[in-house]
Amino acid sequence: MSIRNKLLLLLALLVAVTAGNFAVLQWSNRDLRELVEDARISNELIVSLASLRYLTLEYVQRPSERTRAQWAKRYEAAERRLEEAHQVSAGADRLAVEGMRQNLVYLGQFFREITDDAPAAGAEFEAGSPAREHRDRLTRQMLARVQDMISEGQRLMRKNHESTASFVERRLSLILVSELFLIISIVLLVISIFYSVLQPLDRLVVSARKVADGDLSVKLPVHSAAEFGQINATFNDMVEKLESSIRELQTANTALLNSNQDLSRFAYVASHDLQTPLRSIAGFLQLLEADYGQAIGTEGHEWLRRALQSTSILQEIISDLLAYSRIDSATEPLEPVPLEPVVQSVMVLLDAPIRESGARIETGELPTVSGDRAQLVQLFQNLINNAIKFRCDAPPVVRIGSTLTADTVQVSVADNGIGIAPQFQDKVFEIFQRLHKQSKYPGNGIGLTVCQRIMQRHGGRIAVQSDGKNGSTFLLDFPRDPAVPST
Repeated sequence: MSIRNKLLLLLALLVAVTAGNFAVLQWSNRDLRELVEDARISNELIVSLASLRYLTLEYVQRPSERTRAQWAKRYEAAERRLEEAHQVSAGADRLAVEGMRQNLVYLGQFFREITDDAPAAGAEFEAGSPAREHRDRLTRQMLARVQDMISEGQRLMRKNHESTASFVERRLSLILVSELFLIISIVLLVISIFYSVLQPLDRLVVSARKVADGDLSVKLPVHSAAEFGQINATFNDMVEKLESSIRELQTANTALLNSNQDLSRFAYVASHDLQTPLRSIAGFLQLLEADYGQAIGTEGHEWLRRALQSTSILQEIISDLLAYSRIDSATEPLEPVPLEPVVQSVMVLLDAPIRESGARIETGELPTVSGDRAQLVQLFQNLINNAIKFRCDAPPVVRIGSTLTADTVQVSVADNGIGIAPQFQDKVFEIFQRLHKQSKYPGNGIGLTVCQRIMQRHGGRIAVQSDGKNGSTFLLDFPRDPAVPST
């Protein structure tokens, strides 16, 4: 049986037992109301009969109209109770009630005889007189019949109590049996679901954990419950496809790694080899200007100046490319590096531009990160140099601070420069992308690309925030290493 059908069966059992219990409770409520009504009638009848006995004795001893009126009222109440009992009784109980009704009729007749033969007000029967003896005899008969009626009423009440107890016991037994059946059914279904759901689910979790750890040899059985058979088959297909994809990815990564290594070697060799002829060209141009400067004239001097300037720019580009190609090929392992000495070293390297521009570098408490010190020096050198280069009329102010979170160490480098418009904030990290003319802000558009590659090698990221007018803030997010104290 599938898991779906087991759950549907469990739901059907719950509904059936609940409906059955509800029907039993409704049925029991109706019968219990009848039993309670019978008990009420019997109790009120006994009370009325006991009152009749008391009032009879009181009237015999002290006849009065008040006692006579009370006796008549209790007699009517007893008649109503007996009528109600007659309507709800059956069988032997109905015969007993009819006997009580007959006794009640005799009781009324006897009481009327007693009241009719009562002496005048203030007078009494003489002792031993026939009237006195007749009254006493009627009184004894009345009390005997009242006692018989009370005894019969008590018997009916006891029988009612026994019926009520038996009824409650039977109904409770029926409910307990249904509840026991439901509990046993639920237990059996839960055990069945445990073996058909929880065990396959545990097996699936363990297998998924093994796959996550790199073990792709895991295979699950497909002969279990219908749903988990399909899940296991899908899991096996997924593992096979994942294994195939990983093999393809490993092949592609190997090819890409070889290609990147070849490209890095090519970029290094090409850049290194280009520098020699460029230095020769620059030297020849300088010799040409020195030896033949008078012969080439003013226009020739301008051409030579432009050629030397272009050669210098090309040398800078080649140097930047060399630096860029060396980032990923760096062999120095990452180690704990305090950033405060790094920033101090950068300030020494940029001492000349800092003095010329009147820049002010403000640093807060800087953390320790896991990194390559040389590349971190290059990172902060590029960012601070850009803050000085892309300045406004006011002297540059660079503020370097840090914030610690549960997962990252964030270092901010904020300046008061010209800012970067929001639409260009992603573009500035692309290689050779410039937002300004070379004549206004010199550079090759590779500095921030180098910063991004350095952050990637350190497992972090770099982003910029700016409104395009009031300076820029570069955010450096380093992954937090628990083994490296941040302070």
